Amino acid sequence: MIAIQTPRRCPRCGRTKIAELDFHRKGSGYASYCRPCVTLCQAEWRAKNRERTNMTARRSYEKNPDAKRRYAQENKEKFNAAKRERIRRRYEEKRLINPDLPIRFRNGTAKLNEARVLLIRQRLAAGESVASLAQAFGVHVVTIYAIKKGETWKDLV
Repeated sequence: MIAIQTPRRCPRCGRTKIAELDFHRKGSGYASYCRPCVTLCQAEWRAKNRERTNMTARRSYEKNPDAKRRYAQENKEKFNAAKRERIRRRYEEKRLINPDLPIRFRNGTAKLNEARVLLIRQRLAAGESVASLAQAFGVHVVTIYAIKKGETWKDLV
């Protein structure tokens, strides 16, 4: 089967594209603008008419308040997949900030960091008790034992 590929020029962006792929099909033929330009036009219109758009949405919700909830219940898998994708994308964006560092170094709210662990090891070597170190650094006793045994922070010498 041979696909027809008609070249067509978009008057807005000036690019020549394939009419069957890049233009919205209308009843009488093809739309005059390509898909990206139509999307851009719609976004501009919504930005200019923000109040009107919001009022229309509000009216729709008032007519059928359970529609949004019902749609979410009927399409749970779609919503869960979108949520997983958002979480994955957010994690990737954070990881791209500094991919070389492990997560524990990038966490600004962490109780322990490299310098504090080295200090804990020095104080353990000096004979200070595990309980007093746990209280001093605001962590659990098990955390200090894990550092002492080398179960955590083992790459730190």
